[in-house]
Amino acid sequence: MTCRETKNLLNAYVDRELDSAGSLVVETHVRECASCLADGENLHGLAAAIENASLRFKVPAGLNRNVRAAIRAANATWSTGPDPA
Repeated sequence: MTCRETKNLLNAYVDRELDSAGSLVVETHVRECASCLADGENLHGLAAAIENASLRFKVPAGLNRNVRAAIRAANATWSTGPDPA
């Protein structure tokens, strides 16, 4: 597998989206290629940082209610059509 092919699969590999055969091919290449290994380590670090709760924010109170109300209003307008002018 080439570096280009491996780098195209690294995100899926880090996210555990590849099947066993695909994972094995990526792992084999990464063991032999310092550049792809570094890219994989960077992606693992990024994934770990994203999972860190301190990077998340609390949803403002009432946001869910406001979004649902806006959807209901839009659906009502769509189903009845615009008001005639």
